[in-house]
Amino acid sequence: GENKKTAVVIGQCPWHWVSEWSHLDKKQRKENIRYQAFKERAKAELMTGFRKVFPKLEKYIDYVSLGTPLSTNDYLSSRFGECYGLAATPGRFTCDELSPHLQVRNLYLTGQDIVALGLPSALSAGFLTANVLMGYDNWENAILQRDIVDDMGKKMLLFKSKSILTYYI
Repeated sequence: GENKKTAVVIGQCPWHWVSEWSHLDKKQRKENIRYQAFKERAKAELMTGFRKVFPKLEKYIDYVSLGTPLSTNDYLSSRFGECYGLAATPGRFTCDELSPHLQVRNLYLTGQDIVALGLPSALSAGFLTANVLMGYDNWENAILQRDIVDDMGKKMLLFKSKSILTYYI
């Protein structure tokens, strides 16, 4: 509604904290006293931290809910509550398949998982994929040797002029 805001507080919840309830469906978890007590304790801890950082927002809080990895499984059909891309394991950072280049001609991969984790990685992945599309094949080429932004502007002008010529021929 009007003048309503939403705050999202994200915290750690390893799978082993909730695995004992993983065999229960959503309705059973809602009725499970121990699971609900776990959620209430977790919510209280997160809100204590939130209130410590943002004490002036207390008077504006109308509703608080909490999701666990089991909630994530319900909504995303994941197996262990994962929702932020690939796990940050050493093998993930050396995986050759996580690159803008794919085996299908003119099909490219982008997104957070081809670089690292999170939003900054998604932005970097977009930049990296744009480099590949523009004929730059690695970070070193783009950062040390050429200015992709300047070159992209020149190529767009060339593309527009070719399109216009093609259109009028």
